[in-house]
Amino acid sequence: MKKLTILTVLVFMVTGSVFAQTSKGNVIVDVYGGAPNWANVFFKALQNDSATNSGFKTNGGALSYGARVEYMMADNFGLGVDANYEVSGFGFNYQKQDQNTGTTITHRYDYTATKIRAMVRMNYHFAQTELVDAYFGVGAGYRNVTRKTVDSGDYDSGNLNFGGINPIAFRVAVGSRFYFTDVVGGLLEFGLGGGGMIQFGVSAKF
Repeated sequence: MKKLTILTVLVFMVTGSVFAQTSKGNVIVDVYGGAPNWANVFFKALQNDSATNSGFKTNGGALSYGARVEYMMADNFGLGVDANYEVSGFGFNYQKQDQNTGTTITHRYDYTATKIRAMVRMNYHFAQTELVDAYFGVGAGYRNVTRKTVDSGDYDSGNLNFGGINPIAFRVAVGSRFYFTDVVGGLLEFGLGGGGMIQFGVSAKF
């Protein structure tokens, strides 16, 4: 009997039929940060190969930032939009000898890439309780990258190629919202593509 009761509860959780945290017509807003910033992880690794260059640093930060809005089309299915942005890049000092005077001059090179993603997002809420709302999500949309190079000298960066020109953003993820009250909760999501592998933040349900 005890095993049957546990099995029944598990079935209800998976189908979203008991203590449903969300229902048709709800609007859920997520504000989140994402990690890691893979581009800056890669650029940071370049520091080990830049012994002849001083002042090496990464541009941007360790996180991406974004927000989602989801409208519940049914008790266990939501449709919405997801947008985030991420800044990455690197900079360093390098020295060049002035051919006219023979003096050594220190120059600065900086590369920055700003990525903006906007996706249509679908979530299937496969397990819901009074406190937890677990979901599987798929998103697809547009990705824009703006690159900027600032060079006070004449550093040859023609052989450097960071990132592509792919205009498509795509994300597959599984996550959960953990509600502190009927309205406000925390967010934790793990995914591939379309932002940080780990996303965490705050959710509000209306």
